[in-house]
Amino acid sequence: MQEYQHEVINVNSDLAFKLKLFAGGIIESPPHWHNCLEVVHVFQGALGITLKGKRHTMRDEDIVVINSKDVHSTHTLAPLDAALIQIPYEMFKTISPDITSMHFDFNTTAMTTSRKRTLAAFAAILRELYDVYRAKDAGFGLKVVSLLCDFFHRLYGNHANRHITAKHRTEKYLERLESVTAFVLDHYREPISIRQMSTIAFLNPEYFSRFFKKYMGMPPMEYLALIRIQHVAAGLLNTDAKVADLAATHGCHDYKLFLRKFRAVFGCTPRQYRQAPSLREVWPSGVREGVHILR
Repeated sequence: MQEYQHEVINVNSDLAFKLKLFAGGIIESPPHWHNCLEVVHVFQGALGITLKGKRHTMRDEDIVVINSKDVHSTHTLAPLDAALIQIPYEMFKTISPDITSMHFDFNTTAMTTSRKRTLAAFAAILRELYDVYRAKDAGFGLKVVSLLCDFFHRLYGNHANRHITAKHRTEKYLERLESVTAFVLDHYREPISIRQMSTIAFLNPEYFSRFFKKYMGMPPMEYLALIRIQHVAAGLLNTDAKVADLAATHGCHDYKLFLRKFRAVFGCTPRQYRQAPSLREVWPSGVREGVHILR
């Protein structure tokens, strides 16, 4: 079974990066990180996003740029029309060798309405990119790449800074977190305690709980519960197993508690979720098209 810890970017077959469009969808992802640049663009709807421990709400025409190794998670607040772009650094390295040391600070949820209006050009570039990709006329790949380069060239102007020291510090923290999340992903069906996780991180339980919440945006036991619920959700879409059996298989042995947590995450019951799979995109679930997870 594929599992999720941090995401390996699986590019579109006809592009050098990953582009995914959602129509009336629901995007749910537990805390994770990856080695690429990511752009999330909400056309319509509402998406809760936790980025480096801070919560934001994305609404119509909001754009967030997520840097490599920034821990983030998403939770849909209203059905979405949205786009997700993930760009491997290798795509830009030959034309911008310093890009791996750059940090982009672009989050329209933190901007005033007047500031957003001045940045409407960013959304216009992305919308043209989506239109060109949908049409797929002759030479569309060249136009798509040129639009993406235009977008990041504008970001370089006023929304980029170097962060070499911070980058090294982040990598050290993520290495420690990775050992814990790898353990959780291997053993999430079994009883797991904070003491077990803290021992793997070589920290005492109290400090570990604070450390984990600071960088992952949620307490360790909440993360464990979310991993279990994500696996149950995937099973609902891919098997005919009974809900109670799926919950027990994936470590949720208190059925009433499981139902409350499932509704808190997805806004519906497991049965409702199973009946409307076309509206649901569990990302990254490790079982849906285009997502591969590195252990």
